[in-house]
Amino acid sequence: MLLLLLACKTAPSPDPQLPADSDTPVDTGTSDTEQPQTGVWYVDCLASEAGDGSEESPFNSLAQANTLVLEPGDSLLFKRGSTCLGFLAPQGQGSSDAMITVAAYGDGPLPKIDGSGVAAALVLEDQGGIQVQDLELFGSSPYGVFVGSGTKTERDLVLRDLHIHDVGGTLSTKASGLLVVQAWGNGRFEDLLIDGVRAHDTTQWGGIFVYGAEYGTTVAKSQGVRIANSTVHHVYGDGIVLFGVKDGVIEGNVAYQTGLVPAETVGTPNAIWTWYCEDCVVQFNEGYESFSPGVDGGIFDIDWATDRNTVQFNYGHDAQHYCVAIFGAEGQVTTDAVVRYNVCLNNGRLTPFYGEVELATWSGGSIDGVQVYNNTFIRQSGTDYPMVRDWADYSGAGPRRFDNNRVVSDGNWMVDSQGGLGFSHNLWSTPADQAWFSIGESWLDGPGAMESAGLSVGGVRAFDSPVVEGIDSARLQAGSPAIDAGVVIDGAPECDYFKGQVDVAPDIGAHEFEAPACP
Repeated sequence: MLLLLLACKTAPSPDPQLPADSDTPVDTGTSDTEQPQTGVWYVDCLASEAGDGSEESPFNSLAQANTLVLEPGDSLLFKRGSTCLGFLAPQGQGSSDAMITVAAYGDGPLPKIDGSGVAAALVLEDQGGIQVQDLELFGSSPYGVFVGSGTKTERDLVLRDLHIHDVGGTLSTKASGLLVVQAWGNGRFEDLLIDGVRAHDTTQWGGIFVYGAEYGTTVAKSQGVRIANSTVHHVYGDGIVLFGVKDGVIEGNVAYQTGLVPAETVGTPNAIWTWYCEDCVVQFNEGYESFSPGVDGGIFDIDWATDRNTVQFNYGHDAQHYCVAIFGAEGQVTTDAVVRYNVCLNNGRLTPFYGEVELATWSGGSIDGVQVYNNTFIRQSGTDYPMVRDWADYSGAGPRRFDNNRVVSDGNWMVDSQGGLGFSHNLWSTPADQAWFSIGESWLDGPGAMESAGLSVGGVRAFDSPVVEGIDSARLQAGSPAIDAGVVIDGAPECDYFKGQVDVAPDIGAHEFEAPACP
Protein backbone atom coordinates (compact mmCIF):
# COMPACT_ATOMS: atom_id res chain seq x y z
CA MET A 1 0.00 0.00 0.00
CA LEU A 2 2.95 2.35 0.51
CA LEU A 3 3.52 2.44 -3.24
CA LEU A 4 0.26 4.34 -3.61
CA LEU A 5 1.90 7.39 -2.04
CA LEU A 6 5.39 7.30 -3.47
CA ALA A 7 4.75 8.79 -6.91
CA CYS A 8 2.84 11.85 -5.73
CA LYS A 9 4.24 14.80 -7.64
CA THR A 10 6.79 15.56 -10.30
CA ALA A 11 8.15 19.06 -10.71
CA PRO A 12 6.70 20.81 -13.75
CA SER A 13 8.95 21.07 -16.76
CA PRO A 14 9.54 24.63 -17.94
CA ASP A 15 8.10 25.17 -21.39
CA PRO A 16 8.01 28.91 -21.89
CA GLN A 17 8.46 29.12 -25.63
CA LEU A 18 5.42 29.77 -27.76
CA PRO A 19 5.26 28.22 -31.23
CA ALA A 20 6.84 30.16 -34.07
CA ASP A 21 4.90 33.15 -35.34
CA SER A 22 4.37 31.43 -38.67
CA ASP A 23 2.07 28.99 -36.92
CA THR A 24 0.03 31.54 -35.02
CA PRO A 25 -1.43 34.59 -36.77
CA VAL A 26 -4.90 34.16 -38.20
CA ASP A 27 -5.94 37.73 -38.79
CA THR A 28 -4.20 40.30 -40.98
CA GLY A 29 -4.32 44.06 -40.96
CA THR A 30 -2.32 47.21 -41.25
CA SER A 31 1.06 46.80 -39.60
CA ASP A 32 2.35 50.36 -40.03
CA THR A 33 -0.33 52.16 -38.04
CA GLU A 34 0.47 55.72 -37.04
CA GLN A 35 -0.37 56.29 -33.40
CA PRO A 36 -2.69 59.22 -32.60
CA GLN A 37 -1.80 60.86 -29.30
CA THR A 38 -5.03 60.16 -27.44
CA GLY A 39 -3.71 57.57 -24.94
CA VAL A 40 -6.91 55.53 -25.51
CA TRP A 41 -7.11 53.11 -28.40
CA TYR A 42 -10.19 51.31 -29.68
CA VAL A 43 -10.56 47.98 -31.47
CA ASP A 44 -13.76 46.78 -33.15
CA CYS A 45 -13.19 43.65 -35.19
CA LEU A 46 -16.65 44.05 -36.72
CA ALA A 47 -15.62 47.31 -38.38
CA SER A 48 -15.39 47.03 -42.15
CA GLU A 49 -12.25 49.13 -42.51
CA ALA A 50 -9.01 49.45 -40.60
CA GLY A 51 -9.09 52.74 -38.76
CA ASP A 52 -6.63 54.85 -36.83
CA GLY A 53 -7.59 53.51 -33.38
CA SER A 54 -9.91 56.32 -32.38
CA GLU A 55 -13.43 55.57 -31.15
CA GLU A 56 -14.85 56.98 -34.39
CA SER A 57 -12.42 54.98 -36.54
CA PRO A 58 -11.31 51.92 -34.53
CA PHE A 59 -8.75 49.31 -35.45
CA ASN A 60 -10.44 46.22 -36.84
CA SER A 61 -7.82 43.53 -36.22
CA LEU A 62 -5.48 42.20 -33.57
CA ALA A 63 -2.60 42.69 -35.98
CA GLN A 64 -3.16 46.43 -35.79
CA ALA A 65 -3.49 46.41 -32.03
CA ASN A 66 -0.32 44.35 -31.62
CA THR A 67 1.79 46.97 -33.43
CA LEU A 68 1.10 49.63 -30.81
CA VAL A 69 3.71 50.41 -28.20
CA LEU A 70 1.54 51.45 -25.27
CA GLU A 71 2.77 54.05 -22.82
CA PRO A 72 2.13 54.15 -19.05
CA GLY A 73 -1.48 55.14 -18.45
CA ASP A 74 -2.66 54.17 -21.95
CA SER A 75 -5.77 52.04 -22.57
CA LEU A 76 -6.49 49.51 -25.32
CA LEU A 77 -10.24 48.87 -25.46
CA PHE A 78 -12.17 46.18 -27.35
CA LYS A 79 -15.76 46.57 -28.51
CA ARG A 80 -18.24 44.48 -26.56
CA GLY A 81 -20.13 42.03 -28.75
CA SER A 82 -17.24 41.73 -31.23
CA THR A 83 -14.96 38.77 -31.99
CA CYS A 84 -11.32 39.09 -33.00
CA LEU A 85 -9.39 36.22 -34.58
CA GLY A 86 -5.80 35.41 -33.67
CA PHE A 87 -3.68 36.37 -30.67
CA LEU A 88 -3.47 39.54 -28.62
CA ALA A 89 0.07 40.55 -27.61
CA PRO A 90 -0.05 44.18 -26.50
CA GLN A 91 3.32 45.92 -26.39
CA GLY A 92 4.47 48.38 -23.77
CA GLN A 93 5.47 48.74 -20.14
CA GLY A 94 3.35 50.42 -17.51
CA SER A 95 4.00 51.24 -13.87
CA SER A 96 2.28 50.91 -10.51
CA ASP A 97 0.99 54.49 -10.65
CA ALA A 98 0.26 54.51 -14.40
CA MET A 99 -0.97 51.09 -15.41
CA ILE A 100 -1.61 50.14 -19.01
CA THR A 101 -5.20 48.91 -19.26
CA VAL A 102 -6.56 46.37 -21.74
CA ALA A 103 -10.33 46.13 -21.33
CA ALA A 104 -13.76 46.45 -22.96
CA TYR A 105 -15.94 49.36 -24.06
CA GLY A 106 -19.55 49.75 -25.07
CA ASP A 107 -22.53 47.59 -24.15
CA GLY A 108 -23.21 43.90 -24.55
CA PRO A 109 -21.30 40.64 -23.96
CA LEU A 110 -17.58 40.49 -23.40
CA PRO A 111 -15.39 41.02 -26.46
CA LYS A 112 -14.01 37.70 -27.66
CA ILE A 113 -10.53 36.70 -28.69
CA ASP A 114 -10.81 33.52 -30.78
CA GLY A 115 -7.38 31.92 -30.64
CA SER A 116 -8.13 28.97 -32.89
CA GLY A 117 -4.87 27.91 -34.53
CA VAL A 118 -2.56 29.96 -32.29
CA ALA A 119 -0.53 29.11 -29.19
CA ALA A 120 -2.28 31.55 -26.83
CA ALA A 121 -5.18 33.95 -27.22
CA LEU A 122 -3.37 36.45 -24.97
CA VAL A 123 0.39 36.78 -24.49
CA LEU A 124 2.22 39.06 -22.04
CA GLU A 125 5.95 38.40 -22.02
CA ASP A 126 8.61 40.35 -20.11
CA GLN A 127 6.12 43.10 -19.33
CA GLY A 128 4.77 44.74 -16.19
CA GLY A 129 2.45 47.52 -15.09
CA ILE A 130 -0.42 46.06 -17.12
CA GLN A 131 -4.00 45.19 -16.20
CA VAL A 132 -6.15 43.06 -18.50
CA GLN A 133 -9.85 42.65 -17.77
CA ASP A 134 -13.27 41.92 -19.23
CA LEU A 135 -12.29 39.70 -22.15
CA GLU A 136 -13.39 36.24 -23.30
CA LEU A 137 -10.54 34.12 -24.64
CA PHE A 138 -10.77 30.64 -26.14
CA GLY A 139 -9.74 28.16 -28.82
CA SER A 140 -5.94 28.30 -28.59
CA SER A 141 -3.44 25.55 -27.67
CA PRO A 142 -1.53 24.84 -25.41
CA TYR A 143 -2.39 28.06 -23.53
CA GLY A 144 -5.43 30.22 -23.18
CA VAL A 145 -3.52 33.07 -21.55
CA PHE A 146 0.28 32.98 -21.25
CA VAL A 147 2.19 35.40 -19.01
CA GLY A 148 5.94 34.89 -19.06
CA SER A 149 9.12 36.38 -17.68
CA GLY A 150 12.55 35.07 -18.58
CA THR A 151 14.94 37.97 -18.08
CA LYS A 152 14.00 40.19 -15.12
CA THR A 153 11.49 40.98 -12.39
CA GLU A 154 8.10 42.05 -13.74
CA ARG A 155 5.90 44.00 -11.32
CA ASP A 156 2.27 45.03 -11.05
CA LEU A 157 0.30 42.68 -13.27
CA VAL A 158 -3.48 42.29 -12.95
CA LEU A 159 -5.68 39.72 -14.73
CA ARG A 160 -9.27 40.38 -13.72
CA ASP A 161 -12.72 39.17 -14.78
CA LEU A 162 -11.50 37.10 -17.71
CA HIS A 163 -13.46 34.18 -19.16
CA ILE A 164 -11.01 31.58 -20.51
CA HIS A 165 -12.23 28.30 -21.95
CA ASP A 166 -11.86 25.52 -24.50
CA VAL A 167 -8.11 25.23 -24.75
CA GLY A 168 -7.29 22.03 -26.59
CA GLY A 169 -4.41 20.02 -27.94
CA THR A 170 -2.37 17.05 -26.78
CA LEU A 171 -1.07 17.30 -23.22
CA SER A 172 2.75 17.26 -22.95
CA THR A 173 3.68 19.39 -19.92
CA LYS A 174 2.25 20.66 -16.65
CA ALA A 175 3.02 24.23 -17.72
CA SER A 176 -0.01 24.34 -20.01
CA GLY A 177 -3.68 25.10 -19.76
CA LEU A 178 -6.16 27.91 -19.42
CA LEU A 179 -4.14 30.56 -17.57
CA VAL A 180 -0.40 29.96 -17.26
CA VAL A 181 2.03 32.32 -15.52
CA GLN A 182 5.62 31.12 -15.83
CA ALA A 183 9.04 32.44 -14.91
CA TRP A 184 12.25 30.93 -16.24
CA GLY A 185 15.89 31.94 -16.41
CA ASN A 186 16.29 35.18 -14.44
CA GLY A 187 12.61 36.01 -14.64
CA ARG A 188 10.21 36.46 -11.71
CA PHE A 189 7.08 38.36 -10.76
CA GLU A 190 6.15 40.72 -7.95
CA ASP A 191 2.63 41.86 -7.08
CA LEU A 192 0.62 39.70 -9.45
CA LEU A 193 -3.17 39.58 -9.01
CA ILE A 194 -5.51 37.07 -10.67
CA ASP A 195 -9.06 37.95 -9.65
CA GLY A 196 -12.52 36.93 -10.81
CA VAL A 197 -11.34 34.59 -13.56
CA ARG A 198 -13.60 31.88 -14.97
CA ALA A 199 -11.46 29.12 -16.48
CA HIS A 200 -12.91 25.85 -17.73
CA ASP A 201 -12.69 23.06 -20.26
CA THR A 202 -9.21 22.10 -21.36
CA THR A 203 -7.37 18.98 -22.46
CA GLN A 204 -4.15 20.70 -21.37
CA TRP A 205 -3.06 20.55 -17.70
CA GLY A 206 -3.96 23.50 -15.53
CA GLY A 207 -6.80 25.79 -14.75
CA ILE A 208 -4.83 28.62 -13.12
CA PHE A 209 -1.15 27.66 -13.04
CA VAL A 210 1.49 29.96 -11.52
CA TYR A 211 5.12 28.77 -11.69
CA GLY A 212 6.98 31.69 -10.16
CA ALA A 213 10.56 30.38 -10.10
CA GLU A 214 12.48 27.46 -11.50
CA TYR A 215 13.16 24.87 -8.83
CA GLY A 216 16.79 24.34 -7.90
CA THR A 217 18.10 27.71 -9.13
CA THR A 218 19.41 30.68 -7.15
CA VAL A 219 16.80 33.05 -8.59
CA ALA A 220 14.44 34.28 -5.87
CA LYS A 221 10.85 33.10 -5.91
CA SER A 222 8.14 35.33 -7.29
CA GLN A 223 6.56 37.36 -4.51
CA GLY A 224 3.15 38.75 -3.69
CA VAL A 225 1.00 36.54 -5.93
CA ARG A 226 -2.73 36.41 -5.16
CA ILE A 227 -5.35 34.23 -6.87
CA ALA A 228 -8.83 35.24 -5.69
CA ASN A 229 -12.54 34.89 -6.41
CA SER A 230 -12.00 32.63 -9.40
CA THR A 231 -13.66 29.44 -10.61
CA VAL A 232 -11.93 26.55 -12.36
CA HIS A 233 -13.59 23.38 -13.62
CA HIS A 234 -13.35 20.57 -16.16
CA VAL A 235 -9.59 20.53 -16.53
CA TYR A 236 -7.31 17.59 -17.28
CA GLY A 237 -4.89 18.36 -14.47
CA ASP A 238 -4.62 20.73 -11.51
CA GLY A 239 -7.24 23.30 -10.71
CA ILE A 240 -5.36 26.19 -9.03
CA VAL A 241 -1.68 26.06 -8.02
CA LEU A 242 1.14 28.23 -6.73
CA PHE A 243 4.65 26.94 -7.43
CA GLY A 244 7.86 28.85 -6.69
CA VAL A 245 6.17 31.69 -4.82
CA LYS A 246 6.82 33.61 -1.59
CA ASP A 247 3.97 35.39 0.21
CA GLY A 248 1.35 33.86 -2.06
CA VAL A 249 -2.39 33.65 -1.38
CA ILE A 250 -5.11 31.46 -2.90
CA GLU A 251 -8.44 32.63 -1.48
CA GLY A 252 -12.14 32.69 -2.22
CA ASN A 253 -11.93 30.32 -5.19
CA VAL A 254 -13.86 27.26 -6.34
CA ALA A 255 -12.30 24.30 -8.16
CA TYR A 256 -14.20 21.21 -9.26
CA GLN A 257 -14.10 18.49 -11.89
CA THR A 258 -10.29 18.59 -11.91
CA GLY A 259 -7.91 15.77 -12.83
CA LEU A 260 -9.97 14.47 -15.75
CA VAL A 261 -6.94 13.28 -17.75
CA PRO A 262 -7.74 9.67 -18.74
CA ALA A 263 -4.21 8.30 -18.17
CA GLU A 264 -1.18 9.35 -16.14
CA THR A 265 1.38 11.12 -18.34
CA VAL A 266 2.99 14.31 -16.94
CA GLY A 267 2.00 13.83 -13.29
CA THR A 268 -0.95 13.42 -10.96
CA PRO A 269 -3.33 16.27 -10.14
CA ASN A 270 -5.06 17.92 -7.19
CA ALA A 271 -7.65 20.68 -7.04
CA ILE A 272 -5.89 23.47 -5.09
CA TRP A 273 -2.32 23.17 -3.85
CA THR A 274 1.14 24.66 -3.30
CA TRP A 275 4.65 23.39 -4.03
CA TYR A 276 8.05 25.05 -3.51
CA CYS A 277 6.14 27.82 -1.72
CA GLU A 278 7.25 30.02 1.14
CA ASP A 279 4.77 31.73 3.50
CA CYS A 280 1.79 30.84 1.29
CA VAL A 281 -1.83 30.78 2.51
CA VAL A 282 -4.76 28.82 1.06
CA GLN A 283 -8.04 30.01 2.59
CA PHE A 284 -11.81 30.41 2.06
CA ASN A 285 -11.84 28.10 -0.97
CA GLU A 286 -14.14 25.26 -1.99
CA GLY A 287 -12.91 22.19 -3.81
CA TYR A 288 -14.84 19.11 -4.86
CA GLU A 289 -15.03 16.31 -7.41
CA SER A 290 -11.28 16.09 -7.89
CA PHE A 291 -9.93 13.03 -9.67
CA SER A 292 -6.68 11.40 -10.77
CA PRO A 293 -5.71 8.43 -12.95
CA GLY A 294 -3.10 7.51 -10.30
CA VAL A 295 -2.22 8.83 -6.85
CA ASP A 296 -3.35 12.22 -5.55
CA GLY A 297 -6.81 13.21 -6.80
CA GLY A 298 -7.19 15.18 -3.59
CA ILE A 299 -8.24 18.74 -2.93
CA PHE A 300 -5.80 20.71 -0.75
CA ASP A 301 -2.11 19.84 -0.58
CA ILE A 302 0.93 21.38 1.11
CA ASP A 303 3.50 19.60 -1.00
CA TRP A 304 7.24 19.11 -0.60
CA ALA A 305 9.81 21.94 -0.57
CA THR A 306 7.35 24.26 1.18
CA ASP A 307 8.02 26.48 4.19
CA ARG A 308 5.40 27.95 6.51
CA ASN A 309 2.32 27.18 4.41
CA THR A 310 -1.17 27.38 5.91
CA VAL A 311 -4.44 25.81 4.74
CA GLN A 312 -7.39 27.29 6.65
CA PHE A 313 -11.13 27.99 6.44
CA ASN A 314 -11.64 25.81 3.36
CA TYR A 315 -14.40 23.39 2.37
CA GLY A 316 -13.40 20.18 0.61
CA HIS A 317 -15.88 17.47 -0.30
CA ASP A 318 -16.61 14.54 -2.61
CA ALA A 319 -13.05 14.06 -3.85
CA GLN A 320 -11.77 10.81 -5.29
CA HIS A 321 -9.00 10.79 -2.70
CA TYR A 322 -7.97 12.93 0.30
CA CYS A 323 -9.26 16.28 1.47
CA VAL A 324 -5.91 17.67 2.63
CA ALA A 325 -2.34 16.40 2.50
CA ILE A 326 1.11 17.38 3.77
CA PHE A 327 4.09 15.87 1.97
CA GLY A 328 7.90 15.86 2.12
CA ALA A 329 10.07 14.39 -0.63
CA GLU A 330 13.23 14.47 -2.74
CA GLY A 331 15.53 15.09 0.22
CA GLN A 332 13.66 18.30 1.07
CA VAL A 333 12.16 19.26 4.44
CA THR A 334 8.62 20.62 4.54
CA THR A 335 8.55 23.08 7.44
CA ASP A 336 5.84 24.53 9.67
CA ALA A 337 2.75 23.29 7.85
CA VAL A 338 -0.56 24.36 9.41
CA VAL A 339 -4.00 22.92 8.61
CA ARG A 340 -6.81 24.49 10.68
CA TYR A 341 -10.53 25.26 10.69
CA ASN A 342 -11.30 23.38 7.49
CA VAL A 343 -14.40 21.27 6.80
CA CYS A 344 -13.91 17.99 4.89
CA LEU A 345 -16.90 15.86 3.94
CA ASN A 346 -17.14 12.50 2.19
CA ASN A 347 -13.80 12.36 0.43
CA GLY A 348 -12.19 9.13 -0.75
CA ARG A 349 -15.52 8.42 -2.35
CA LEU A 350 -14.29 6.35 -5.29
CA THR A 351 -11.12 4.62 -4.14
CA PRO A 352 -10.99 5.37 -0.42
CA PHE A 353 -7.54 4.01 0.44
CA TYR A 354 -6.64 7.56 1.47
CA GLY A 355 -7.71 9.27 4.66
CA GLU A 356 -9.44 12.59 4.84
CA VAL A 357 -6.03 13.88 5.92
CA GLU A 358 -2.74 12.43 4.63
CA LEU A 359 0.81 12.96 5.86
CA ALA A 360 3.54 11.17 3.92
CA THR A 361 7.21 11.42 2.93
CA TRP A 362 9.39 9.60 0.42
CA SER A 363 12.76 9.81 -1.35
CA GLY A 364 14.54 11.23 1.68
CA GLY A 365 12.01 13.93 2.44
CA SER A 366 10.78 14.82 5.91
CA ILE A 367 8.45 17.16 7.81
CA ASP A 368 9.68 19.58 10.48
CA GLY A 369 6.72 21.20 12.13
CA VAL A 370 3.08 20.31 11.49
CA GLN A 371 -0.10 21.39 13.26
CA VAL A 372 -3.48 20.00 12.26
CA TYR A 373 -6.14 21.43 14.56
CA ASN A 374 -9.81 22.41 14.84
CA ASN A 375 -10.86 20.75 11.60
CA THR A 376 -14.01 18.74 11.00
CA PHE A 377 -13.59 15.52 9.02
CA ILE A 378 -16.78 13.59 8.21
CA ARG A 379 -17.04 10.54 5.98
CA GLN A 380 -20.16 8.51 5.30
CA SER A 381 -18.99 6.31 2.46
CA GLY A 382 -19.81 2.81 3.64
CA THR A 383 -16.11 1.90 3.74
CA ASP A 384 -13.71 1.25 6.57
CA TYR A 385 -10.44 2.98 5.73
CA PRO A 386 -8.50 5.21 8.12
CA MET A 387 -9.67 8.78 8.44
CA VAL A 388 -6.14 9.94 9.29
CA ARG A 389 -3.05 8.46 7.65
CA ASP A 390 0.36 9.43 9.00
CA TRP A 391 3.16 7.78 7.02
CA ALA A 392 5.62 10.62 7.44
CA ASP A 393 9.20 10.80 8.64
CA TYR A 394 9.78 13.78 10.90
CA SER A 395 12.91 15.83 11.50
CA GLY A 396 13.87 18.86 13.57
CA ALA A 397 12.25 20.29 16.67
CA GLY A 398 8.99 21.56 15.18
CA PRO A 399 5.60 20.53 16.60
CA ARG A 400 3.96 17.30 15.42
CA ARG A 401 0.39 17.80 16.51
CA PHE A 402 -3.14 16.68 15.67
CA ASP A 403 -5.43 18.45 18.16
CA ASN A 404 -9.05 19.60 18.62
CA ASN A 405 -10.29 17.82 15.48
CA ARG A 406 -13.76 16.35 15.13
CA VAL A 407 -13.48 13.08 13.21
CA VAL A 408 -16.72 11.36 12.21
CA SER A 409 -16.88 8.11 10.25
CA ASP A 410 -19.41 5.40 9.53
CA GLY A 411 -16.48 2.99 9.73
CA ASN A 412 -14.46 2.35 12.87
CA TRP A 413 -10.84 2.63 11.67
CA MET A 414 -9.80 6.14 12.62
CA VAL A 415 -6.00 6.39 12.53
CA ASP A 416 -3.16 4.58 10.76
CA SER A 417 0.10 6.14 11.98
CA GLN A 418 3.77 5.24 12.10
CA GLY A 419 3.79 6.93 15.48
CA GLY A 420 5.38 10.29 14.70
CA LEU A 421 2.29 12.43 15.15
CA GLY A 422 0.98 13.46 18.57
CA PHE A 423 -2.77 13.51 19.30
CA SER A 424 -4.76 15.48 21.87
CA HIS A 425 -8.36 16.61 22.57
CA ASN A 426 -9.90 15.09 19.44
CA LEU A 427 -13.45 13.75 19.16
CA TRP A 428 -13.66 10.39 17.36
CA SER A 429 -17.21 9.55 16.39
CA THR A 430 -18.39 6.24 14.94
CA PRO A 431 -21.59 4.13 14.93
CA ALA A 432 -19.52 1.10 15.93
CA ASP A 433 -19.01 0.08 19.53
CA GLN A 434 -15.33 0.92 19.33
CA ALA A 435 -13.02 3.15 17.33
CA TRP A 436 -9.78 1.54 16.11
CA PHE A 437 -6.37 3.17 16.08
CA SER A 438 -3.25 1.60 14.59
CA ILE A 439 -0.12 3.28 15.96
CA GLY A 440 3.15 1.78 14.84
CA GLU A 441 2.80 -1.96 15.36
CA SER A 442 0.01 -1.65 17.92
CA TRP A 443 -3.76 -1.71 17.61
CA LEU A 444 -5.66 0.40 20.14
CA ASP A 445 -9.37 0.05 20.84
CA GLY A 446 -9.86 3.67 21.86
CA PRO A 447 -8.13 7.05 21.97
CA GLY A 448 -7.37 6.83 25.68
CA ALA A 449 -4.13 4.94 25.10
CA MET A 450 -3.15 7.26 22.24
CA GLU A 451 -3.86 10.82 23.32
CA SER A 452 -4.63 13.06 26.25
CA ALA A 453 -8.25 14.10 26.74
CA GLY A 454 -9.44 12.29 23.61
CA LEU A 455 -13.13 11.46 23.29
CA SER A 456 -14.72 8.51 21.53
CA VAL A 457 -18.42 8.53 20.79
CA GLY A 458 -20.08 5.38 19.51
CA GLY A 459 -23.47 3.87 18.88
CA VAL A 460 -26.50 6.15 18.80
CA ARG A 461 -24.37 9.27 19.33
CA ALA A 462 -22.17 8.46 16.38
CA PHE A 463 -22.64 11.65 14.42
CA ASP A 464 -23.50 14.10 17.20
CA SER A 465 -27.05 13.67 15.96
CA PRO A 466 -29.18 15.04 14.48
CA VAL A 467 -27.26 14.68 11.21
CA VAL A 468 -27.89 17.19 8.45
CA GLU A 469 -26.58 17.20 4.91
CA GLY A 470 -23.75 19.25 3.42
CA ILE A 471 -21.72 21.91 5.13
CA ASP A 472 -24.18 22.24 8.01
CA SER A 473 -23.20 18.77 9.20
CA ALA A 474 -20.04 20.45 10.47
CA ARG A 475 -22.07 22.59 12.87
CA LEU A 476 -22.22 21.32 16.43
CA GLN A 477 -25.58 20.48 17.93
CA ALA A 478 -26.71 21.19 21.48
CA GLY A 479 -25.32 18.61 23.88
CA SER A 480 -22.38 17.64 21.69
CA PRO A 481 -19.38 16.46 23.76
CA ALA A 482 -17.20 18.66 21.50
CA ILE A 483 -18.48 21.86 23.13
CA ASP A 484 -15.82 23.53 25.32
CA ALA A 485 -13.72 20.35 25.14
CA GLY A 486 -10.76 21.64 23.13
CA VAL A 487 -7.35 22.80 24.24
CA VAL A 488 -6.08 26.35 23.77
CA ILE A 489 -3.51 26.50 20.94
CA ASP A 490 -1.04 29.34 20.68
CA GLY A 491 -1.48 31.40 17.56
CA ALA A 492 -4.94 30.01 16.76
CA PRO A 493 -7.36 32.27 14.84
CA GLU A 494 -10.03 34.22 16.69
CA CYS A 495 -12.78 33.04 14.31
CA ASP A 496 -14.03 29.59 13.27
CA TYR A 497 -14.91 28.33 9.80
CA PHE A 498 -18.40 29.85 10.04
CA LYS A 499 -17.00 33.24 11.16
CA GLY A 500 -18.01 32.79 14.77
CA GLN A 501 -15.79 34.00 17.61
CA VAL A 502 -13.75 31.26 19.26
CA ASP A 503 -14.30 31.07 23.03
CA VAL A 504 -11.55 31.01 25.64
CA ALA A 505 -12.52 27.34 26.03
CA PRO A 506 -12.51 26.31 22.35
CA ASP A 507 -14.84 23.68 20.97
CA ILE A 508 -13.53 20.65 19.09
CA GLY A 509 -13.83 20.94 15.31
CA ALA A 510 -14.24 23.81 12.86
CA HIS A 511 -17.43 25.19 14.49
CA GLU A 512 -17.72 27.13 17.73
CA PHE A 513 -21.21 26.40 19.10
CA GLU A 514 -23.53 29.43 19.49
CA ALA A 515 -20.66 31.84 18.96
CA PRO A 516 -21.23 35.55 18.31
CA ALA A 517 -20.25 36.70 14.84
CA CYS A 518 -16.72 37.91 14.35
CA PRO A 519 -16.39 41.66 13.81
